[in-house]
Amino acid sequence: MSRLFGLITKEKVDVSFLLLKEGIARDEVFLKIRSGFGMGWYEDEAVKTIKLPLPVEEEEFWQIGETIHSNIIIFHIRERTVGEEREYNTHPFFYENFMFAHVGTINNWKGLEEKLSDEWKGRLKGETDSERFFMLILQFWNTEHPEKGIAKAVEEVKNVSSYSSLNFLLTDGKRLYAFRSGEIPLFYLKTVPEDDICCTSVSSNLAIRSRGLRGKEAVIVAAEKLSHGEWHQLEENHLLIADENLQVSVKIL
Repeated sequence: MSRLFGLITKEKVDVSFLLLKEGIARDEVFLKIRSGFGMGWYEDEAVKTIKLPLPVEEEEFWQIGETIHSNIIIFHIRERTVGEEREYNTHPFFYENFMFAHVGTINNWKGLEEKLSDEWKGRLKGETDSERFFMLILQFWNTEHPEKGIAKAVEEVKNVSSYSSLNFLLTDGKRLYAFRSGEIPLFYLKTVPEDDICCTSVSSNLAIRSRGLRGKEAVIVAAEKLSHGEWHQLEENHLLIADENLQVSVKIL
């Protein structure tokens, strides 16, 4: 199962991602994270990414990349079903100021590609069903009413294919969108941490740490509850929107 983490705050904060050695053998972690991982954020309103398809060197494996300073961050651990283990198939995908990561498998990815116009087909860089889903959302994007474009893309996917999950995180650099449909849960938390945070994923042995988040309001979305607090499960076919003021709305599509 892929793992997903998203964060939005009003101002830049520092976030580090580490894979913990304690309590688990290195080979066991490779079994959990065998198809790569990636993270995306913004610097001067431009998308920046680090993508590491496995295999990776041990020093890279335990300390993932660098400490990130951003107000929007997406992190994704991949379990490959469609597409080889290559950087261009590793999430998050991005186009202009948009960034996207998806959890699950859309079985008829060829049928999904046929829904794309020639313009959007020409923007594909990799082989995955997830990137095709991303392009479909952008093809139908409605700046005034983003949920309408997302709903249209989701409807098209459901019309052409079965799937395990359509769960995704999407950002346009201002808002964070999270959608849930399928067998994999998705949770969200609005919080103002009183202390430094260190959230740990039991399923992947991933630790998310931040000192700069202390006392700052944030919205966190993840595939599992990562800490104490009032986590809410996103219901089936519901879309969460967290805007730049951290106002959260949840709508059924």
